[in-house]
Amino acid sequence: MTEDADLSFRLAAKGCSFGYVDFPTDEEAVSDWRSWHYQRVRWMKGYMQTWLVHMSAPFAPGGIDGLKRFFILQFTIGLTLLNGFFHLPILLFIIFILGRQLMDGAALYIPLPFLFSLFFCYCFGIFIGLIGARRARKPKLIVSILWMPLYWLALFLPTVHALWELGTRPFLWHKTLHGVRRRATKLGNVNADHNYDAFG
Repeated sequence: MTEDADLSFRLAAKGCSFGYVDFPTDEEAVSDWRSWHYQRVRWMKGYMQTWLVHMSAPFAPGGIDGLKRFFILQFTIGLTLLNGFFHLPILLFIIFILGRQLMDGAALYIPLPFLFSLFFCYCFGIFIGLIGARRARKPKLIVSILWMPLYWLALFLPTVHALWELGTRPFLWHKTLHGVRRRATKLGNVNADHNYDAFG
């Protein structure tokens, strides 16, 4: 379902190069939590499929280009999946450790690798968001970047849900309708999500 990511890596494996259209495409955001959840389930399941497919020939087309493609695959799709699975559990583990230290009357201590990893990942993710807002020429989105850590925490449940569906219902896709806001204005509350199965 993440056919854009899959196609990009297939083109790269063939030695092709491509660029971006200058102006971004606007898209209506989902309007409620349920729609957001199932949209992310679809995306994360598509990322899992894309990662698995391209890891069957991770260094194609070979040489430097193959190596570059491999690292881009890991730094984009691979890290997105790792973040979805481990961001919330790691933060909960840190909170647990701090709670135990408080209960034992010990000095609060968090291992430096944890602190460095969190600081680096947060800063890097926010920096990417800043670049995206600048390229989209939407400076108002910069304020929303501060909420990105909450977004990463919320991604845990859709990622686990996507993994479960990948193993049990790999051809089920939760399709999000667009134009919900306009229809809701005229008709009242509209259920934005419908499920589609590739084989009916």
